[in-house]
Order: sequence, then structure tokens, then C-alpha cells
Amino acid sequence: MSSFKFRRLAKLATGDDASEFVKYYDENHHLHLINLNVPVYYTADLIETRLSTEVEVRFWLYTKCNRHHFEELHVNLKKVKNYDSSKPLVVVTHGWLGSGYSNSTQMIKDAYLATRDVNVIIVDWKQPASYINYMTSALLTDSVAEEISDFVLALSKKFKLHGTDIHLIGHSLGAHVVGLTGIKLKYKKYIVDRVTGLDPARPFFEFPPLLSGITKDAANFVDIIHTNSGVLGYESSVGHADFYPNGGDAQPHCCSKSEMTDSCEHRCAFIYFKEAVYGRKYICTQCDSYPDYVAGFCYSNDEELLGLTRDTARGDYYITIMY
Repeated sequence: MSSFKFRRLAKLATGDDASEFVKYYDENHHLHLINLNVPVYYTADLIETRLSTEVEVRFWLYTKCNRHHFEELHVNLKKVKNYDSSKPLVVVTHGWLGSGYSNSTQMIKDAYLATRDVNVIIVDWKQPASYINYMTSALLTDSVAEEISDFVLALSKKFKLHGTDIHLIGHSLGAHVVGLTGIKLKYKKYIVDRVTGLDPARPFFEFPPLLSGITKDAANFVDIIHTNSGVLGYESSVGHADFYPNGGDAQPHCCSKSEMTDSCEHRCAFIYFKEAVYGRKYICTQCDSYPDYVAGFCYSNDEELLGLTRDTARGDYYITIMY
């Protein structure tokens, strides 16, 4: 982690010890602190809680026929009205303290249905995502992924849905949800075509590295958009293709000077993706680093469109996006 990013972690004194916290503002602009110093014994207790906790996961279907009012689907798939088995499936989900009504899901759903004829299923895992203790919600991403994988397999069986017609998209903790879903499906001999991680949540997945999250093993093609790299979002490259707007750091396109917070930058990943689905072309260049890109060393390298990435893309891609 760069010294600049390290300074963006809040250090709070507790007696003789100093604990590191990450500041996170939810959609209602309420401040939450994620304590990165979790004792090992506490982690073990939480894992036991995960194994004994039932999670509530809901599946909301939207199509061009019902783009504003979802049809709720259940794993038994009885009385399905709007699903069209001849069209591809896009599955999108939210992160910590979010819901199916979050901007991270609704904006992307609206963009797809405005520009493409697809089935969109929003996964609402509000109940396990709503723990004020972030670590609990982070642990439960594995259980949520298990529920989604069962649902996808049921959908596949009923509608003869092929994995090549499925795109899973998730923001923050939701990126790990869809990544783990893809991995669980692969264990069951069902491989989805694409998984997109929108600034995958860093705490407890990358730093400290306690939990398993999204990797390139999740699908035939995995692309990642990094917008708050090294704080709330992953710093390292974990997909087949990883995109770092502005080097993965400050995002003035989404955040005003008065709102230049890690949380705003973190949310910018789904805003870029939504704009790309609508047709905005963010042309990114493959490069070894952002300083090399800025210095002009990579202009002749491969180019890819952020969000509309070809499945042949490989490596790290950079672009400068201001306003």
C-alpha cells in the first residue's frame, strides 16, 4: 500500500494499542468504521456464526415487459411469468448495507433494459448485508453465493439456460458474492461466461487476507474495475483484465472536491459501468503501471473499452477520467 493510501486509514488509540479503521459512508451518508484489527479468536467465533446462520436471499426479475416492477422468483421457479429463455441473463447485486433498491443495482438494471433485450435478475441479500459489524456480512458472502448458485442451477434446469449466456455483476462485497457464486458453480460443473467485479471490497479479503473472494477462476472471463484501490477496494489485479481509472484512486468524475471521500470513489465503479452500458466509450490502454501510462510509454499498447471489455483482454488497463 502506498504511503498516501496508508494515511487514509483512520488510526484510533485504544489504551496502549492503536487500531486501524477504514471509514465507510453508506448510501444515507452515515459513517461506519471497519476495524481491521480483529482478534483471531473473534474471527473463529464469527465463522461458527456463519455456519449456523440462515441467510435470506431474494431474486427480482426485470425485463423490458416489467422494467419498473420486479417479479420475485423463488428457487422452485413456480409461476414464472416474465422470464424469456431465448434471451441472455444479467445478474447484479449490491454490497454492504445495501439492498436490491441500491443505486449499484438499479442503475445497472436500468442501463441494460434501456439498451439491450435481456433478462435482469437483481439479487437482494439485504438481510445478511445489514449487519453493522462489517465482518459478519463479509463472512456471509459465502453463504449468499451458495444460495445464488443453487438458484442459477435451478434456472438452468428449468429453462435450459447455458452458462455462456450468463453475466454476473457485483459491487464491493457484492463482487465477492458473484465471484464466489461463479466458483461454486464451477465446482458443480457449470461455468458462467463472465463475472464483473466493481471495486471488490478490500477489508478482510485482500487486507488483512482472511477471507476468499473474487478471482479469475470465477468464470470464463473476469473483469475488474478499481476506483478506490488500496482502501475500500482491491489494490491488486485479480481478474483476467483489471481496469484502473485514474490509477484506481481519486475519481473527480463522480466526486466533487467537497465529497472526495473513499466511499464516493468506491461507488464510482458502478457509475462508470452504468455509463459504459449506456454507450459511453472509456478507452483504456494496457500498461504496466499508471505512471507509465501518464508518461506516454504505453500508447501503442492494446486498448479496451471499460465495461464493454472483450473476453480476450488480459492484463492491467488505465485511463484518466476527470469530469
